[in-house]
Amino acid sequence: MSLFKAREWWSCQVGSGEEFDYGCLKVGSFTENPNHKIVAGSHQGILRIFNPSGSHVDSMSNNNASDLLLEKNLGMPIIQIEIGKFVSSSPVNQIAVLFSHKLSIYDYVEQAGVTEHGRQFDLELNYEHNMNRPTFNMCKGQFGSGGRGNKESSDCEYICVQTLDGVLFVFEYERQTMIKSLPHTYLPGPICYLSRSDAIATVSSNYHVECYKYQALAIASGTDHGSSSNNDARRKGLDIDPSLSVSQSSKKVLPEWSFNLGECALGIQTTQRIRNASQTILVLGERNLFCLTDNGQLLFMSKFEYNPSTFIVYNSEVSQSDTSNPGVRYIIGTHSRTLFIAQDGHIRWAAHVDSVPVQIEVATIQNIRGMICTLSETGLLQCCYLGTDPVSTSIPTIMSSTMINIGEAEEQLTKLNKQIKQAMNDPTLVVKRKANAQVTIQIDDTNQFSTTDETRFQRHDVESTVPSSRVNIRVKSSEAIQNTLLTVHVHTPLCAQPNEIRMGHIGGISAIGTASIVFWMRDDLTPWNLEATFTVSYNTMSDS
Repeated sequence: MSLFKAREWWSCQVGSGEEFDYGCLKVGSFTENPNHKIVAGSHQGILRIFNPSGSHVDSMSNNNASDLLLEKNLGMPIIQIEIGKFVSSSPVNQIAVLFSHKLSIYDYVEQAGVTEHGRQFDLELNYEHNMNRPTFNMCKGQFGSGGRGNKESSDCEYICVQTLDGVLFVFEYERQTMIKSLPHTYLPGPICYLSRSDAIATVSSNYHVECYKYQALAIASGTDHGSSSNNDARRKGLDIDPSLSVSQSSKKVLPEWSFNLGECALGIQTTQRIRNASQTILVLGERNLFCLTDNGQLLFMSKFEYNPSTFIVYNSEVSQSDTSNPGVRYIIGTHSRTLFIAQDGHIRWAAHVDSVPVQIEVATIQNIRGMICTLSETGLLQCCYLGTDPVSTSIPTIMSSTMINIGEAEEQLTKLNKQIKQAMNDPTLVVKRKANAQVTIQIDDTNQFSTTDETRFQRHDVESTVPSSRVNIRVKSSEAIQNTLLTVHVHTPLCAQPNEIRMGHIGGISAIGTASIVFWMRDDLTPWNLEATFTVSYNTMSDS
């Protein structure tokens, strides 16, 4: 456990009884204001937008009621959220929400009022794409730019959606440009976009990181930035079956490079160690973290002594401009409620948080850069920063500072030693230990079955009798015991009668407690356990 605790700046419980997972949290700005807003979506389909103010009216809740800007029920479970410029005619960012069979792009609309309470916020649907395949995750990027960016707009961002069967759907704004099935993808994995090489990196079912050039995927899919016939049919309102497009692209695509992880991947992200340099790929595994170059070479690997839950890669402006101190900075969240801040495989700081994070984001809130936002599975949203507040389990300080007189302490020690010697020589103070009673249970099984009127099924509609077995029990003790109680426990549908037998006093070796117990089936069910447990409770003569 970490020695220090992350200092909480703002917190909020998102919903009640809602569930969250990786992809349900995103931070970003929708205006020219550099301050970020927090977008959280639950599996119950409710999307919320927060703007933490830092001024807490209610000290118990550690947030203000006006911090929640928007709460809207979208009607379907939210799988992932992305923020970017997904509309060609808009200079601001939009919100992309991935559902199980649909991708929707929403505009964040703010209507100013006379007072602060008069402002209104809403989400307006800009466009959406319906899919006949269940989705898994998505990533954004300038697909098809060739690593040089789009000539028309360097800020444009497209979306790539991966389905549960490993099919990639690429959408350029309102149109669909590519459908391609990846090989060896029986179970989907994390996915990211490499802008420098215009490629898509993902983790296949055989635990390999595979990188595919977007141009190779487009050629193999038989599409050149979208099929005109499909676009015409979509404008007319006709449904296009994605399975037909995938089956028509019979060309097999090969990865540009592949790297064997040897374990399941929890996440994959990209970053740049130095500005205008090649990109690096970080893959979080169950026991290791891998850092690769954009051509598949291993830079470093870190082994964990803990179970990671999520991670986030971040690079400050200073680290990208300072060529003398290059490095990859990232934060790892663990199931032991600890955040590890690391650089190039070396842990720089560790802080304890209040919950297990399923996603971590780094944001600028109220002009405070580097604010760490964490979201738990139950919806605990926190904004914290690194500090030196010790955790509550630290060793308490000794409040007493009384000076000790050595002379008086020696006199008390001598007096206590004298009392101990006198007690050891006094035979009346010696406590004699008595041996515990050795109780044994003997079972005489007759291996004979009989039927009586008393052994029947519990249901009255069944009139047939049930075979029963009678077992004789004998209880012996090495010394005299009293208040002896024998209990029998069996599992349903078996029944024992009687299940409690009071034997009273059993004195010495000659006195033996006996009992006869009948076993049968009370219900017409198949027994799942044939064991019977016998328990004897008693008091010795010294206890009375």
